[in-house]
Amino acid sequence: MIMGELLTERICAGLVGGILGTPFAFYFGKKRKGVAMKRLIMPLMIALLFVASVSAQEFKVPVEVVQRGRDSVGLEAAYALRENIRKSHGMALVEDMRPCIKVLLLSLDSDQQDDANYISAIGTVIVFDSLSEPVFLTFGVNLVGAEKGTLYADSLISHIEEQIERLRRDWPELYIQLRLKERVL
Repeated sequence: MIMGELLTERICAGLVGGILGTPFAFYFGKKRKGVAMKRLIMPLMIALLFVASVSAQEFKVPVEVVQRGRDSVGLEAAYALRENIRKSHGMALVEDMRPCIKVLLLSLDSDQQDDANYISAIGTVIVFDSLSEPVFLTFGVNLVGAEKGTLYADSLISHIEEQIERLRRDWPELYIQLRLKERVL
């Protein structure tokens, strides 16, 4: 029994020594398993955490914002939306890239022209713009007042994230197209 344990220990020491080097095998060969393991655990854990963090870098979904209209509220909303996407951890702002999530903003002046009550109608369409044909995800129309374009863009970010999650959940074959090239964005 003791001879079998010693033989098993020597075989393990030889394998580990071949992989990690002779100093490690020396510790196993001298019956210093406890000391060797204590010295090995911390560097091994740090190495594993490093490998995990490098391999688990988050993928950023490419998002393009297209704005049509010349009113100040619509322009402010489009600018704020682009800035929010740039700051986002899960999305990357792109131009003329396919496949991507495309957010189309169409803004129109209202009949009210005084600065205090300036209102724009902003239509929003979110599509998955694939290599073959776009896939409609959602749309909405909102009346946005002066100085509210930034607030509208903030609320639109969460709506875009919901649509990305819906695409991932309901159409995984389309969502995987966003990840095919694993582009650095």
